[in-house]
Amino acid sequence: MDAPAKLDLKKDVGLTVGWADGTSSFYPIVYLRRMSPSADARQLRMEQARNPLTVLPASAARAG
Repeated sequence: MDAPAKLDLKKDVGLTVGWADGTSSFYPIVYLRRMSPSADARQLRMEQARNPLTVLPASAARAG
């Protein structure tokens, strides 16, 4: 995978990654927090895998 050419982080919205070929990818803050390798996020992912109706903690809901 190629390295990003440009990163644009808007802390309340998300991360936009610009690639050398001119394409870009956007990752919402809620997604980034959910996919974080932190123990809290790992536990939430496991709970959501078992039960897709898992209620997100208030802190995750405010981030989106």
